[in-house]
Amino acid sequence: MRQIITGDTFVYLDSNSCQSFNFVPDTTGVGFDSAFAYATPWRFYALENTEIAQSGNLVVGATGNSKFFSISYLNVPNFLVLQDTVGYTNDSIFFEVVSSPLSPGIYTDSIMVFVDDVINSPIIVRIYLNVDSSGGSSNQAWAHGIPHLTFIVPEGTDTVITRQLVVGSDIVPKPFTISIPDPPEFLAFSRTTGVTIDTIDFTVTCTSGMSSGYHTDSFLIYVDSVTNSPLQMDVLLIVQADTVYTWDSAYVIPEDLFIQIPYGSADSVLTPVVIYSDNDPAPCSTFVRNKLDRFIYLPTPYLYTPDSLDVVVFAGGKTPGTYHDTIWVNVTGCFMKYIYVNLEVTGAAKSGE
Repeated sequence: MRQIITGDTFVYLDSNSCQSFNFVPDTTGVGFDSAFAYATPWRFYALENTEIAQSGNLVVGATGNSKFFSISYLNVPNFLVLQDTVGYTNDSIFFEVVSSPLSPGIYTDSIMVFVDDVINSPIIVRIYLNVDSSGGSSNQAWAHGIPHLTFIVPEGTDTVITRQLVVGSDIVPKPFTISIPDPPEFLAFSRTTGVTIDTIDFTVTCTSGMSSGYHTDSFLIYVDSVTNSPLQMDVLLIVQADTVYTWDSAYVIPEDLFIQIPYGSADSVLTPVVIYSDNDPAPCSTFVRNKLDRFIYLPTPYLYTPDSLDVVVFAGGKTPGTYHDTIWVNVTGCFMKYIYVNLEVTGAAKSGE
């Protein structure tokens, strides 16, 4: 069946939050059958040796009728405790972040949200925890769009989309200012000042005269007394030509990775995998299937085809032997693809290890 790609895009936050986006073709004739999910907040900060549990909530939504969903941990959780694992969209599931007894460092927990009868299920949501040494402060600021900073609209339409920007900082509230260095093409803010953590409305305006293709507006967030200020954020508007598509197919080259690393080596191996589809460009999200072995890292897991996915493989702490894992590749409008990763740790362990 031929389809015309129109409508909104569902994005599980932008690249600053390391979460995914997904644009789904209309296969019902009346609207999208999609789901989205995001954590509020998605980033937590704690001092070492503290016993205080912090709380947040996971928002799960879907287009159309209310749908049943279930949640499972994608990895053995480091700090995340879900208060419930089932619900109906649009429900909020509360969770707790328990930092003790973690040592200083940055930790990630991931959960998988299965939503009934939608094309883009399951959805991956990642939550981050920064454990700082006692008495210290990370002195950092952060920002993300809810639910996204990427938009797709049909060419030749007048469309105004309103979303929210969340600006935060670690522990202490701090004043911030938003600045747009260059005259914006489509972006406008309801206001440009606030105090962290704060939410500001912004609008994306697409006019019928805008050409098809990619349009980007950038802005800077200046947060008082933090080391990583200013933060630069990019808003991407894709004006989609009124093109008729057939169902898409995705391709990954190579489909299998075979990597050898000597035992005891601290080095990692970076291998690019090319991902493309019949109807480029298309949003693509990738994630590691099995987090237990923990020898694969994807520094940029979200991209638009055609592009290269960097796969970093390391053998730190692994004894000689063979390890296997799978990377899931989800290109919008395509069936799931897989990359099989095989790691061989060569050599022999020393006596007593």
